Amino acid sequence: MPLELIADDVWTDHEPMRFAGLPLGRRVTAIRTQADEVVVFSPLSWSHARQAELEALGKVSLMVVPSRWHDRYFDQYMDKLPGCRFAGSAGVRANHESWNLVPLESCAETLREFEWYTLPGMPSVEETVFFHRPSRTLVLADVLFNLGLGETMTTRLLFRLAGIGPSPGPSRLEKFLIRDRRAFAEGWRRVLAWDVARIAVGHGQVIDREAKRVLREAYAYLL
Repeated sequence: MPLELIADDVWTDHEPMRFAGLPLGRRVTAIRTQADEVVVFSPLSWSHARQAELEALGKVSLMVVPSRWHDRYFDQYMDKLPGCRFAGSAGVRANHESWNLVPLESCAETLREFEWYTLPGMPSVEETVFFHRPSRTLVLADVLFNLGLGETMTTRLLFRLAGIGPSPGPSRLEKFLIRDRRAFAEGWRRVLAWDVARIAVGHGQVIDREAKRVLREAYAYLL
């Protein structure tokens, strides 16, 4: 599918992907800044057509690896986008020492239209969430799913076992991986202070109505 415009200067697309047998899919979000720089979160598998689509938006200046678990496909782009930096948290960089990853803090100028925060309390995932202030779009990777019920009986059963759906929310695995519940809850309180109007999740459909209410309900068990 082609990139879809979901807000001013914000595009997204998705492709099928399975993880541990679950049909989670994968969603990319691309945001163009006022300086005509394009920041890409969680790219889809590389193809000439997909690269051309991204480059048509502006100069692809930064690709962000948002969590230790959301690291697929980045290496497919690394030798194809001259001048593009690839960035991640300390944990992401430790996982991929052979990649030329830079700290997110070194990209502050490119990310000047964003708030970002690495959620504490879940070190094995170490997800960094991003909020694009001009479009009021929150970009997530693995901390919130919006996959619905599933299209088949088998999928619905798998989702139920994984604690996914039918409403947007965290998976059972995410809850299991929390090591400091208080710190993780405080992280979400910080995120909820942002003026979020929509959520581009890493897996599932974009949430473009009552986004803050969705977040509060999804993490009510913590807050």
